[in-house]
Amino acid sequence: LPGLHASSHIEHLQQEAHWALYDVLEPWCPAAQGRLARVLLLASTLKSIPTSLLGDLFFRPIIGDIDIAGLLGDMLLLR
Repeated sequence: LPGLHASSHIEHLQQEAHWALYDVLEPWCPAAQGRLARVLLLASTLKSIPTSLLGDLFFRPIIGDIDIAGLLGDMLLLR
């Protein structure tokens, strides 16, 4: 993202998230190599869903009427 100041920190958080997801998936199907990769590929399809719909489904019940995209932008760009 243009203007992103903490890319290495975000990269580290992304790696931690991948390991956490792996830790959840591995006990369910320890013999299935590549399961994490398949889950990540499927998760990438979330990009095709409008952000407003994702916000309404997952965040609005928790944080209320706050613009999640703006909030994340502020957090990532450290404005």
